[in-house]
Amino acid sequence: MLAKRMVASFHARNNSILSSVAHLSVDVLTNPYWAVKPTPLLCNAFTAISSDLTWIRQSDKPYKFKIDYNIFQEPIAVSSLPQSAYSTNESAKLFLANLLERKYPNATCIYTDGSVNMGGVGCSFFDPQANVKRQFRMWDESSIYSAEAYAIQVALKYVLDTGGAESSLIIISDSQSVLMKVKSANPSKKMSFLEAEILRLVGLLRATGVQSRFIWIRGHHGIPGSTTADSLAKEATLLPLRQLSVFPASDLNRSIKLQLREDWRQMHINYHAVRIETADEVDGEIALTLMPARPPPEDNTTILKFFCKL
Repeated sequence: MLAKRMVASFHARNNSILSSVAHLSVDVLTNPYWAVKPTPLLCNAFTAISSDLTWIRQSDKPYKFKIDYNIFQEPIAVSSLPQSAYSTNESAKLFLANLLERKYPNATCIYTDGSVNMGGVGCSFFDPQANVKRQFRMWDESSIYSAEAYAIQVALKYVLDTGGAESSLIIISDSQSVLMKVKSANPSKKMSFLEAEILRLVGLLRATGVQSRFIWIRGHHGIPGSTTADSLAKEATLLPLRQLSVFPASDLNRSIKLQLREDWRQMHINYHAVRIETADEVDGEIALTLMPARPPPEDNTTILKFFCKL
């Protein structure tokens, strides 16, 4: 697991070490020298996740340094409905409608949502005033956090490209984690590409005179726009897979952990299992040499030694 995460990190940071690992991985597969040598862990990791690396965003510069510093000077406005608004689905719907009519009567409101369904990942946004619906099938390894963040990103870009808001834009999302991360963003905190892109688009909208605000709502409470966005996101998980964007290397962590758990499960199942290594006839009887079904795992120091050699 550590080796796979290290390879993904090298790729995300556009590190030259990854090219050395790639060349060595090819050498391991083609050079007879490696036929009798154990394959380095980083090479095994690179081979295992090489097909996923094209989905990971690369940058040799932290994303927080790629956006205008002035964006951090004015915090992102994020609000939510009070606890009492969710006593019933009808009360949540009425409370949000009254809030928008009272405080933001001329604002453009867009609902966003992400979904993980049947192994697929998708997201969507819905603009009820213009009746615009957009669906996006995402990388299967994407986290629900990335799906929600990407939905917000494409909604902001839609408004920026089409001029769909005159002076005020309201993004309504059920992802509290994404909105809180964006709200608390500052130059001292680590930031992914998706979060930095949201902040960058908010800054570009400010430059055109459009103030962006975010409202967090609970999902599945009968709010019409949210229900529509949720249905669109679930349908998006069934769309054909196309590479629409790139994502943080951390999205690979879930699949790496699942594979590690499966390896542990197999080791547990095969703990007492044996395989026949040799069968010899001794004094008229068959003598069997039994060996463990799986070799013991390599010591963690192997990867450290290999990394030092690189």
